[in-house]
Amino acid sequence: MTDTMIPLIKEITGDVRVRILYNQWTSWQEQASVPEPPRSHSAMRAHIGDRLQTAGIDLSRIDFAEAPYLFGAIQDPGPVFLRADGGKRAIADFSSSHPVAMISHLDRLLTKDLGVSVLSSEMLSDGGNRQCNGRGTMLVGGAFDDKINNGMTRAAMEAEYRRMQGVEKVIWLERGPREEDTGRLEGGLWGIGTGGHIDEFCRFVDASTVILAEVPPAERTLSAIHAETHRRMEENFVVLEAARDIDGGLFRILRAPTAHLMTHKTEYASLTPIERFWFEGAAENEEIEFCLPASYLNFVIANGVVVTSKYWRSGMDEKIRIRDAEGLAAVQAAFPDRRVVQIDAMPLLHDGAGIHCYTRNQPFAFARSA
Repeated sequence: MTDTMIPLIKEITGDVRVRILYNQWTSWQEQASVPEPPRSHSAMRAHIGDRLQTAGIDLSRIDFAEAPYLFGAIQDPGPVFLRADGGKRAIADFSSSHPVAMISHLDRLLTKDLGVSVLSSEMLSDGGNRQCNGRGTMLVGGAFDDKINNGMTRAAMEAEYRRMQGVEKVIWLERGPREEDTGRLEGGLWGIGTGGHIDEFCRFVDASTVILAEVPPAERTLSAIHAETHRRMEENFVVLEAARDIDGGLFRILRAPTAHLMTHKTEYASLTPIERFWFEGAAENEEIEFCLPASYLNFVIANGVVVTSKYWRSGMDEKIRIRDAEGLAAVQAAFPDRRVVQIDAMPLLHDGAGIHCYTRNQPFAFARSA
């Protein structure tokens, strides 16, 4: 239960019920270093409840579910709910690209008591790399899907998305921001991001509107990373301009600024084995400087509210506070009829994730009337 998730839960519980997945460990590091459960499920649940109540959160709006193992970024392997005629539900169970094999079964485990059927696929697919408009069109990050499904054609992947999620059209955007890539980047920096998940740079606002990240003009030549991110986002813009929905209609394209490029330095020797996963090939005595994968588009939509990120803290450069305000304004303009708020998402960046990555939506069994 991070310092970011508690404010997120507080903001959305007035609009939706929240189910919190938990187990007996507090972090991946603890789970790796303490093989036996350090506390009971009841003790952990009580601890979480105390923190929520201290933050002023109504526990009557919270459901607790024991998870078989700790997994924070539930967006990628979590259950993708499908709704059929008559209110019947199922889940689209894609295979996971996560290096821990049991993660592929997480969605089934979390829904085994809900009485839903399972539609399975051998194709690898991360939830954060798919965005649907609810009207038969899906956005997918092409470079990421190509990488994890090496040798599978896009036509074959499209066919599988149609079978699994009932979409009629797939729009392939290519790459996400350069600072979102993993491994060594330009200028001696490292990347620990998603490697191209589309929920970091392009989202549906409604069935006919998308919002796409944009590098502000004054920053496009600041570094090789800025220049490459700008090139990629404009390439994606060209694709979206030419795209059509299933009825042949054009999409309205809104833009939101990328966050300022922020980095963090650490000594490789001080990292745990789990943290070293991001820095393959680094020397034992190397000082690591990695990009923090910040985004204003990794937001959470919860009925009447949209929660997006902010990053400025006291003592940081004032330009980050200004950019946070610009990011908020762009998201608010995209959702004029919803309350839009920002929460401090800085802690999640050190795990290569954002607030949307830590959530999964479960729809009503029946569509609600307007």
